[in-house]
Amino acid sequence: MWIIDFIIGLFNKFVKMCKEFLALALPLASQILVGKLRDVAITIVEKLQATDLTDEEKRAEAFRQISEYVTNAGIDIRDSLINLIIELALQFVKTRDE
Repeated sequence: MWIIDFIIGLFNKFVKMCKEFLALALPLASQILVGKLRDVAITIVEKLQATDLTDEEKRAEAFRQISEYVTNAGIDIRDSLINLIIELALQFVKTRDE
């Protein structure tokens, strides 16, 4: 019986350690992901700014490229967040270029 209690104790310690690890790792992983998406969006927006496309065509193309990037990276993200990322990247580029 002590073996079962020992195994249960080890399992509970393992679960606690996993929870602590995830509590520390998930925010960091989110920051890395957001930073990477930001960089990708800024690069796409910069390239599209140099084209003769209309603003609406640029937005649509940026959306398509970012959607393709997140799909290939296996990231599940809502369309509204992609639109927000595009807008933030556009504002960053415009502000930086002023």
